[in-house]
Amino acid sequence: MNDSLKLMFGNVFINFVSLKTGIECKDIFQAHQVFLLKQDGAKFDIWKNMSYALNIPSKKVHDYYHNTWSKQFYDDIDPYRIQIQKLVHNSKIQESMQDIVRNVISQLKQLYPKITLHFQTVYQFVNYQVKNRNKLNDQLVSKNEVQSSQKETVSETVQILKQSLEALEQDSKPAFMDIYDGEYTKDCTCHQQTQVSETNSISFNEQMQLLNIDQLLDFDSL
Repeated sequence: MNDSLKLMFGNVFINFVSLKTGIECKDIFQAHQVFLLKQDGAKFDIWKNMSYALNIPSKKVHDYYHNTWSKQFYDDIDPYRIQIQKLVHNSKIQESMQDIVRNVISQLKQLYPKITLHFQTVYQFVNYQVKNRNKLNDQLVSKNEVQSSQKETVSETVQILKQSLEALEQDSKPAFMDIYDGEYTKDCTCHQQTQVSETNSISFNEQMQLLNIDQLLDFDSL
């Protein structure tokens, strides 16, 4: 709406608020204060009647009042933006947008008792801050998930390399000889095969027969 329509909106607003409430309002400030005390049903009737007078759809009248025209009755939020950002940052993620906005306004009023803040303006700013906060949280969660996945992949790779090295070490072990029943047995663990070599030693009884035990032992000395 241009300035002429803005002025017309104010005059029509005063007339219909006065008509619907029975209170003669002298200016837009008084009309606005009286209007705030009305129930939602009565407010709807005012939008409907104003839409006929202004030849504008009632929804557009409603939106113009809340988003633009009524801002003139409230304090500018610019001096409080940093404080609002801190309050949003400290709010709970599971809180609804409406609850966050109400809590922010309530806490600001405790800090600055004399301020009056425009709900829709605060809502828009808080909504923007919450979206940024959630976006950063999502990015952080995604980054942590990627790092965790990378750690698991590295751990698995290290385990595979370790197993491969152990297998190579096992394969490189030399064959060893076992003596079993007077025979030399070659046990090659890498191929899981056992080879029995030809007997290249004589039995104990044969050795005893060849030796002259009487010459080696002096029984008289016992």
